[in-house]
Amino acid sequence: MPDKTEKVPDSSNGVPDTTEKMPDNEQEQQIYKYVSENAGITTAQAMKLLGIKQRRTREILVKMIENGWLRREGASRSTIYVKNTETK
Repeated sequence: MPDKTEKVPDSSNGVPDTTEKMPDNEQEQQIYKYVSENAGITTAQAMKLLGIKQRRTREILVKMIENGWLRREGASRSTIYVKNTETK
């Protein structure tokens, strides 16, 4: 019987990976998708997007920064959260 394993194409031969990694949490996924489609997101925009209060929104955003999904730009009222392009 011929060995057919050599005829199976190697998926790592330069084919781009089109599946972008996403956070596990559904709320984090919503924020990440929004940030990917827009320049960034503010706390107020995230609150409106998720329909949750400010304190919970900030907890989610801080967790996303800690996990390397987002990075924070600006300070105080001009803070915006953008997609983290740095590798972990």
